[in-house]
Amino acid sequence: MRWSVSHDDGKSKLHLIWQEHDGPVVERPQRKGFGTILIEGVVSDLGGRVDVDYDPQGLVLKAVVPLPSSRDGMSRL
Repeated sequence: MRWSVSHDDGKSKLHLIWQEHDGPVVERPQRKGFGTILIEGVVSDLGGRVDVDYDPQGLVLKAVVPLPSSRDGMSRL
């Protein structure tokens, strides 16, 4: 797992990458599982987006979520 924060146009965003490796060959599932639905729903509710890549060498999930600013009345998460 890797993460970083970017600051563009006065707005901060959290970038999260979950990358699996050294496991079995990955194949695109026939349907979305509970975990994928949950992650996509939470990130969407926060105003972000999720990209899932079913790379045969290992699943890669990338999420970008806007962070609240101190002007929003929140100084931290």
